[in-house]
Amino acid sequence: MINIESAWYEMLRHGEWTRDVSCIKIQIQAHYDEAVPLLEALGYRARLERLKWGAFAIGVRP
Repeated sequence: MINIESAWYEMLRHGEWTRDVSCIKIQIQAHYDEAVPLLEALGYRARLERLKWGAFAIGVRP
């Protein structure tokens, strides 16, 4: 687990580091529509789980 607060967007935009990561779950409170496409561009099968306070973007490599 890595706590990067709002840096998730930049971390996924420059996602070379995810090369060996098979599953990722990101707590987000903004940019909901951008999280899933960023994960999919990195090769994850992704979905968004919305909650009252925000959401989780979840990605799993097939």
